[in-house]
Amino acid sequence: MTTPALVPVTPPSRRLVVLPLARRTSVPQARVALVRPAMTRTNRHRQLPGRPARTRTSRLPRPVTTPAPARTVSLPPVVLPLARMMNAHRTLVALVRPARMPAQLLCTSNPCGSGQTCKDTKTAANSLNDYTCTCCTSDSTITKTGGPATCSSNECDKKPCGTGQTCNDPNPIPSKTGDYTCTCSNGVVATGGSATCTKDECTSNPCGTGQTCKDANTAANSLNDYTCTCTSDTTIKKTGGPATCAKDECASSPCGTGQTCNDPNQSPSSTGDYTCTCSNGVVATGGAATCTNDECTSSPCGTGQTCKDANTAANSLHDFTCTCDSDTTITKTDGPATCSKNECDKNPCATGQTCNDPTPIPSKTGDYTCTCSNGVVATGGSATCTKDECTSNPCGSGQTCKDANTAANSLNDYTCTCDNDNSIAKKGAPATCTLDECAANPCGAQQTCNDPNLSAAVTGDYVCTCPDECTSNPCGTGQTCKDANTAANSLNDY
Repeated sequence: MTTPALVPVTPPSRRLVVLPLARRTSVPQARVALVRPAMTRTNRHRQLPGRPARTRTSRLPRPVTTPAPARTVSLPPVVLPLARMMNAHRTLVALVRPARMPAQLLCTSNPCGSGQTCKDTKTAANSLNDYTCTCCTSDSTITKTGGPATCSSNECDKKPCGTGQTCNDPNPIPSKTGDYTCTCSNGVVATGGSATCTKDECTSNPCGTGQTCKDANTAANSLNDYTCTCTSDTTIKKTGGPATCAKDECASSPCGTGQTCNDPNQSPSSTGDYTCTCSNGVVATGGAATCTNDECTSSPCGTGQTCKDANTAANSLHDFTCTCDSDTTITKTDGPATCSKNECDKNPCATGQTCNDPTPIPSKTGDYTCTCSNGVVATGGSATCTKDECTSNPCGSGQTCKDANTAANSLNDYTCTCDNDNSIAKKGAPATCTLDECAANPCGAQQTCNDPNLSAAVTGDYVCTCPDECTSNPCGTGQTCKDANTAANSLNDY
C-alpha cells in the first residue's frame, strides 16, 4: 500500500484552508492531517559585555501524521502542483471541518453580548456552537444555545395600537406578552390591544322608536350619558335610557274591581286625570270610585239617634235619616234630629246677656230668658239692657232731654231743659219753660190780660185791657158800633 503524500502549504493566521473538492480520481490518496503552524523557541544566551543578545531559533519537531482522525480523500491533479508551491512552510492541507478553539476562549470573546451570561460546558474540540447565552439582567429563564438570547421583546415595536394612540410595554421581555397598553389622547386605555377611543352610544339605537338619541360625549370611557328625547314632546327627555313618551295611568289598574278606567291624556306630563267608572254610573277622577256609600258608616246622627241610609249608591248622597231614640217621631234627613232642643244653642240673646232655657225640649219653645249684666231679664227674646228714655221725646218741643242713666231698669231719671232758658230744667217730666202771668187773671172783671214775654225769668210785663163796649153789640142789628175809648173807666162812650 502506497503511503499518501503530504502536501505542505502556508496557513493563513492559524486558520485552515480547504481546497475545493473535485471528482474522485485514481491519484494516490493523500493523508489528511491537522498541523500546527511552526512554533519558535527563543534561547536567551548569556549576554557578553558590548554584544547584543543572541537568539537561536529551533524548529519544533515535524508534526506527526495522525491516522485515526484523518480523512482520506482523492485529490484532483491540480492540487499537487499547488501544494508543492507551498512546501516552503511545510504545512499540510487537509479537507476537514475547521478546528475548534477551546471553550474558555469562545465565551471570552463575549459572543452573547451585553446583559447576558455565556457558558460552555463541553470543551471537546469537535463540540461546536454548544455554548449557552442566558439573560441575566431581565429574565434568567431566557436562554439560547450557540448564539445570543433574545432578552428584550417590546411588543410596542410592532405598533399594535391604533393611529394617535400611545403604546407602552411595562415588561418588554419575551416571556411577558399581552401586557402592553394603548392610550388614547382622551385618556382611554386598553391592555393587550388597540383602544376604542370614541364610542357613540346612540349607534345601537338605545332610545328606540319615536325618540331622538344624542350622545354629548363620545369618549369611550364616558358611558350612559346619552339623552333620549321624545319626538312627540321634546320637553320629555331622559339620560342614559329611553324616555317615557306615553304613559297610560290605567296600566297599573288604579280603579277598584268592576270599575272601568280611562286615561284621556297619556302624556307623562299629564297625570291624575284618569277616571274610574262604576257599573251604576258613579265616576271618580284620579282614583278609584266609591260605587256604594252607606252614609251612616260615619255616624252622622251622633249619640242617642238611629241612622238609616235607604239608598247606598255612591252617587246618592245626603239621603240618610236620623231618628231620636227617646222619641221615634222626631226624625231628620241629612243630619242629626233635634231630640233635645236648647233654644240657647242658637244664641238668641244679645251680646253680654246670659241665656237660659229651663226646658230644652223641642215641644217647649220660647221659654228661654236673656239676662243683662245689670240684672235686666227678658223672656223669649233678647233683653233690653239699656233704655234711653229721651228716645220717646218726653220733654216736648222747645226743650232738650238727657237720660243720665240708660240702664233698662233705671226709669224716669231723664231731665228736660228749656231751650230758651237752660236754667229751667225738670227731671222725669217736661220743664216749665214759659210763664204766662195772665194765667192767674191778674186784671179786673171784663179786662183782657196779655203777657208779651212768657219767659219765666220775665215777670210783671203783662197788660190788662178793658173790654170794648161794642163787644156786646149794644147797637143791635143793622148798626155799627165803635168804642173810641176803651179805657176801663170810660164807659158808655160808644
